[in-house]
Amino acid sequence: MAQKQIFLHDWLSSLMKNMDVQLDEESKIKVLEECGRACAERHAKSEALKSKGDLDSWLDTMKKWVGANNVQKEGNSVRVVYSKCFCPLVGGLEPLLSKTFCNCSRGWLKENFETVVGKAVDVELEDSIMRGGKECRFTVRLH
Repeated sequence: MAQKQIFLHDWLSSLMKNMDVQLDEESKIKVLEECGRACAERHAKSEALKSKGDLDSWLDTMKKWVGANNVQKEGNSVRVVYSKCFCPLVGGLEPLLSKTFCNCSRGWLKENFETVVGKAVDVELEDSIMRGGKECRFTVRLH
């Protein structure tokens, strides 16, 4: 792994540890969700826009990314499971980042699902690999 990537990972680890000490829970979550939304804007929103108004199309796209069995619609909710951490800031290194970091994925899911359905959604982070789970699990609640 390149020295710059290791440096960046270590720097982000320090930032996250300091956020955990300096910020209240609500502020930490909001900051990380906004980072996830920005990531979605840069890297996935163009795909979400192709599915605007067509949730099933978006779910098919997500299934291609995370696995067919890892995206399941259940009534007004969608269960999303990641069998690994897809964040390039984490991959390949020990998960030294704060458990707060996983809220970035909440923001990513919110931004993309809201783009597709055209209204606000709620995303619950149920468990994550970085928090000691075997997988990352989310429930997206559509209104």
